Amino acid sequence: MRHRPSSSAGSAARFTAAYDAAYADVLRYVQRRVLTGAEDVVAEAMTVAWRRVADLPESLDDARAWMFGIAHHCLLNHHRTHRRQEALGVRIATVASGAGDEPDGADLAVSRLDLARAWALLDPDDQEVIALTALDGLTSEHAGRVLDISATAYRHRLPRARAALRRYLDGAAATALIRQEIPS
Repeated sequence: MRHRPSSSAGSAARFTAAYDAAYADVLRYVQRRVLTGAEDVVAEAMTVAWRRVADLPESLDDARAWMFGIAHHCLLNHHRTHRRQEALGVRIATVASGAGDEPDGADLAVSRLDLARAWALLDPDDQEVIALTALDGLTSEHAGRVLDISATAYRHRLPRARAALRRYLDGAAATALIRQEIPS
């Protein structure tokens, strides 16, 4: 049962009590899952919780669990952002290191375009599965935890996601071959 506060003072008091009860535990939860920026993730989670204070469960234990759930979703957003930043850094470093050699640089550019197109065609869940291993270097156990699935389930999803990416890459390669064969 949700408690709908009748005043902003009541909402503030309920939120403060829940915040005081949950903050330290939520911070430890996030710190175990990120190397840097735990305080920022928790601040974002608490901001979301405050914006949704009308949904704050009545029981303090339920409110703590609710705040953990919000923190979990903020962590997922943090991980996605971190992966994108890392992937961008890798792309920039790869392009910069291959820029001096014209033929290899051109091949690299085509391969990267093919990969970008294939990646965009992948289901977001498949992108996440591949990224956790390829970009983040997580083990099956750790990646499973991020996705709230078992390590075994993760190990079953990874080859399927890779196969889907390969199919899209093969399609991109075939399209590139056809373009090369058609005279301009």
